[in-house]
Amino acid sequence: MDNREVAKEFIGFLIKLKKYMRAEVSKSRSSNITEQQFRTLMNLKQSGKCTLKELSGRIHVSNSSLCIMLNKMVEEGIVQREIDDKDRRNTFYNLSNCGRKFLEKELDKKLLTMGDKIGNLSEEEKEKFIVYLKGIEEIIEKIK
Repeated sequence: MDNREVAKEFIGFLIKLKKYMRAEVSKSRSSNITEQQFRTLMNLKQSGKCTLKELSGRIHVSNSSLCIMLNKMVEEGIVQREIDDKDRRNTFYNLSNCGRKFLEKELDKKLLTMGDKIGNLSEEEKEKFIVYLKGIEEIIEKIK
C-alpha cells in the first residue's frame, strides 16, 4: 500500500477523532472546563511540577496562550505557581489540592459520558474496540 494513502487515511481518522472529542466529550455533563484546560490539568497531574515552556511543549500550545490560561487557573485556585528560590526567573506550575479534586470531578463526568456511549456496544464490540485501540497505540509508538 502507498505510504501517502496510509498517511491520508490516518490524518482523516485523526480529524474525525478530534471532532468527536470536541462534540461529545466536551459536553460531558455540564463541564466547567474547556478541552484545552482539561488537557493542561491532566498533563500537570501526570508530570507534576513543571515550567511553562515544558508544559507548552507537551501540550502543543503557544507560551503566550498557555500563560493566560494558567494565570486564570491560578486565580481560580486550581493551579499553583511557584517561583524558584535559586533563580527567580524560573516559575513552576503544579496542580493545587483544589485542582486535584476539581480534575477528579471533571474526569468522572467525562468517564460517565463515555461509559454511557460505550454501554451501547455489545461485549464482543467492546473487546474488539480495546484490541483496536491497543493496536493503534502500538503503531503510533512505531511511527513517532
